[in-house]
Amino acid sequence: MNRISNIIILAIMLLMASAPIQAADNKAKEAKTIRKERKLIREGNKLYNDKRFAEAEVKYRQALGANPDSEIGLYNLAASLIKQAGKEDKLENRNSPIFKADSILNNLVAISKDPKLTSRAFYNLGNIAFNEEKYDRSVAMYKDALRRNPDDDQARENLRLAQKKLQQQQQQDQDKDKDKKDDKQNQDQDQKQDKQDQNKDKQDQNKQPQNSPQQDQKENKDKQNEQGGAAPNNDEQILNAVQNNEKTTQQKVNALRANEQEHQRRSTKNQW
Repeated sequence: MNRISNIIILAIMLLMASAPIQAADNKAKEAKTIRKERKLIREGNKLYNDKRFAEAEVKYRQALGANPDSEIGLYNLAASLIKQAGKEDKLENRNSPIFKADSILNNLVAISKDPKLTSRAFYNLGNIAFNEEKYDRSVAMYKDALRRNPDDDQARENLRLAQKKLQQQQQQDQDKDKDKKDDKQNQDQDQKQDKQDQNKDKQDQNKQPQNSPQQDQKENKDKQNEQGGAAPNNDEQILNAVQNNEKTTQQKVNALRANEQEHQRRSTKNQW
């Protein structure tokens, strides 16, 4: 019995002794991870300062491989991506360095409890928005940066510039809207005037006097008299004209016969 009790006591003592050893091992591993992370970040910073931004990016990614929760590693990675972005890189391109940097910084400000780090992250987000001419978002980002670090004079100066640009942009938008509105009003007025002119022309046509059949006949007769001919479709006038011509011709024939007879009488009378 005593032997069994001794065995149980020994087993309990061994279990109690193993706990501190395991905790010490975890702390040692954590310390080793932190040392590796910091070493890689220092190497990345050196490359960054030498403007070797692509190589710095590699070191920062290795640091995040050692410690995925490294907020400094995340921020520095975003900074190195921003430095690699060109003027042609835009946020709408999901493969561009600027898009990746923007995503990292947005995630960082959502999880970080460090006011200075989040202030710098908001500042860079403001710069990205400013370069994209998204001045309303830029203003909001600079304000968030100043809320976490009111002593950031650079963020304050950038805020002033972004506000000025935003006012200019809004004024331009208002001018464009006004021009579009004026163009539409002018177009509507032109269409209305054209419609009025068409209606007026139609009314004028309807108001023109219409001749009666007698007036049409008289106009046709006058026209034909001016041209020296008979009016069309006037059979009676044509018949009268023919009869008058025949009568005149007959009178001429009769006069000639009378003259011939008178000549004959005179010739015979005077014949020797």
